[in-house]
Amino acid sequence: MEIKFAFKNLVLQPISLCNLNCTYCYLPNRDKNLRMKSEITEAVAKSIINIPKMRITWHGGEPLTCGLDHFKKLIQPFVFLEKEGRVKHSIQTNATLIDDDWCEFFLKHQFTVGVSIDGPQYLNKNRVDWSGKESYLRIIKGIECLKRNGLDFPIIAVVNHESLDKAKEI
Repeated sequence: MEIKFAFKNLVLQPISLCNLNCTYCYLPNRDKNLRMKSEITEAVAKSIINIPKMRITWHGGEPLTCGLDHFKKLIQPFVFLEKEGRVKHSIQTNATLIDDDWCEFFLKHQFTVGVSIDGPQYLNKNRVDWSGKESYLRIIKGIECLKRNGLDFPIIAVVNHESLDKAKEI
């Protein structure tokens, strides 16, 4: 008996590197610049050619640390599937590297951008960079850039014992 299944969401990690070193992070190699090669996305695009609808979620480390030029190379094999309405992209980011160029790219390729932030500044203190500095104001700057460019975005937050009863504030 042959079992057929169709998956509709594919998660790709363009780079292992993250510019933050959140105290609760579970990802290994987030301190290493291990970039996905464009040959991988070429092979992935070929492998999903017969799937009618697919969401590709770009996830961390911090996906934007691979740089805009490299990211453009990675998604190039999917462009014809985007134009046919068969591939939609989403990305989960800490927003600290978002600028107008990234926003232009997201708009051009109709990305859904998800932002990781743990709430107001006092609840976001575990999101620090590699030198231990808080990232909250950099995240807010990225969020403001998304808003200025007309990009809506969902938020994900890590909830812990400190923030469990602060849903309204988050």
